[in-house]
Amino acid sequence: MSPTFRRHKKLHKQAYAAFDSGELTQAAEYFAKLVKRFPDDSAYHYMQGLTAKNRLDWHTALRRRPARHRSAPKHLDEAATGTPPSPPPPCTTGTPPAECGRPAASHP
Repeated sequence: MSPTFRRHKKLHKQAYAAFDSGELTQAAEYFAKLVKRFPDDSAYHYMQGLTAKNRLDWHTALRRRPARHRSAPKHLDEAATGTPPSPPPPCTTGTPPAECGRPAASHP
């Protein structure tokens, strides 16, 4: 086993052990090092974001999200603007289900 592999394995174990024991500041440092060394490893990006979320470090947590998921979820829009999203229109006879917030019923 090469010294580089041993260092990686040790850092990997330390990062997950720190996370599992609730030492989130230490876990954040370890995962940051792992992401820097292995930028293509999605598991390290995920754990870095999860650690940041658990620390309430929203800036880092949201930055770790993949680009395709970066549009703010509705509940974050509501939190940012203070206004809830508008409810779907009420269903009336003749209103297509998709227009009143319900999925269309499947017919055999």
